[in-house]
Amino acid sequence: MGIPLWNRQLSPTGLSRIPTYSHHHFADEAVVSTLGYLCPLDRTCDGSRQRAVLLAAGVDLITEDPFGPVSGRKGWADLLDRLGVGDMVTVESVLVLGHRGRLDVALGSIARVLGRGAGIRSIVEGIDAPPGSDAAAGLVALARFVARRRTDAITAGQVESRAEGRAPGRPAALDTEDVAAIRAARSQRPPVPVKTLAYDYGVHPSTISRMAVEADEAPFAPRGAGAPTPIDVKGAIGYAWTLADAETAHAIRAALRRAGTGRVVIERLQHTASPAPQLAELVACLRPGDVITVPDLARLAPRLRGLLNTVAAIEDAGAALVSLGDGIDGRTAASAGAIRAMLALRRHAPAAPRGSRSRGLSDKGETELLDAVRADPLIPTATLAMTFGISPSTVRRLLKRAGYNRSPGRIPGVQGFDQSAN
Repeated sequence: MGIPLWNRQLSPTGLSRIPTYSHHHFADEAVVSTLGYLCPLDRTCDGSRQRAVLLAAGVDLITEDPFGPVSGRKGWADLLDRLGVGDMVTVESVLVLGHRGRLDVALGSIARVLGRGAGIRSIVEGIDAPPGSDAAAGLVALARFVARRRTDAITAGQVESRAEGRAPGRPAALDTEDVAAIRAARSQRPPVPVKTLAYDYGVHPSTISRMAVEADEAPFAPRGAGAPTPIDVKGAIGYAWTLADAETAHAIRAALRRAGTGRVVIERLQHTASPAPQLAELVACLRPGDVITVPDLARLAPRLRGLLNTVAAIEDAGAALVSLGDGIDGRTAASAGAIRAMLALRRHAPAAPRGSRSRGLSDKGETELLDAVRADPLIPTATLAMTFGISPSTVRRLLKRAGYNRSPGRIPGVQGFDQSAN
C-alpha cells in the first residue's frame, strides 16, 4: 500500500496527522482502490482545504503535487503509472486536474485516467464516474471533443501553409520506429523513466512525455471498449457546422443521410468564433420529442462553452441529442447519465475566447459570492473562483469593489482577509 508521510498540516479543525503520499513514496506496486489527488489551484493555497475535503469523503491515500503545469507534476505521473483497472481517483474539483482553471487540460487528464480502466470522482461537481459508467462515457466524449478541435486547428494551419508553398511544421525529431519503441518502454511496469529515454534519444523530456500522452489519448476510451453501437435516427434532424469547402459539407450531409436522418442543416462558419444563427434558430424551434443528430460533438459547436450551452438548451426544450461518433443517444436512460456529467462541467468552460472580456458574474452571483465571504472570511480566492466559475483576478476585483482587501501575506499558507478598506 506504500509508506505514508505523516505530516502535521493546517486543516479547518486544527493541526492533525494526515497521511500524504508524495511522488516518490510508494514502497510497492500493490493496487490501491481508493486514491485521492490534490494540487493547489494557485500559489497562495497550501492544499489544506482540498485535503480536508478528500478525507471527509473517505479517502485515506492522497497523492500531492505543488502548484504547476500538469506536464511537470511528478506525483500525478506516478499515480497514473500505478493505476489499475477498477481503481477510483477522487479530487475536490476537476479543475485540480488542469492548470489555472483550464477545463480542456483537465479533460485530457480525465481521459488518461479513464483510458487506464480506472474511474474518476469529483466532489464539487458531484461527478461519480466508475469505469464503464454512463458518466465516464460523457467525460470521454468531452475529452474527444477537445482533441478533435485541436486536430482541426492543426489541419487548418497545415492546409494554409501548403497553399502558401511552405512546408507545414518543423521536421520530426523522432521517426516512427523511435516513437513505437518509446511508447513500448513507457507502457512497461514499471515504466522506463522519461529522463532516461530523453537522454537515450537525444530529445527534450517533454518530447518523450508528449509521445506517451498521445498513445494514452489515441483510443479515448476505457480498455476493452469497442466501437459505438449503431443508433437508429430515422426521421431525426441532422446538423453539422463546417469551415471547409463545399465538398466537405457535401460529404457530411451524405453521411447524415446514410444514417437515416430527415432534414439536414449544414452551417458554414467564417471562423470558430462566428455565431451560428441556423443552429440557434433550430434549437429555438425544438419541441418535446424532437431529435437532433450530429456526426460527433465536434460538429455541434466549435467551442466547448458553446457545445455545453447547446446541449443544455436541447435538454431544456425536451428534445434529445444523438451523437453518432460518440455513441450518445439522449433518448435512452443510459445516455442521460453521460449528458448530466457533461453539463456538470458547464460552469467551468471558458465563457469567451482569449482576448475578450466579460462581466463575469450577474448581480445575483456577486451577492452569493459576498455572502460566502462573510460566512467564511478565510475562504481562499481559488476556492471562490472554482465555485463561481470565474478567474481569481475577477474574485479579487469584486471583493475590492465591495470594500474588502485580500492580503495573501497576512496568514501563512492561507489568503488573509481584511476590512480595513471600509
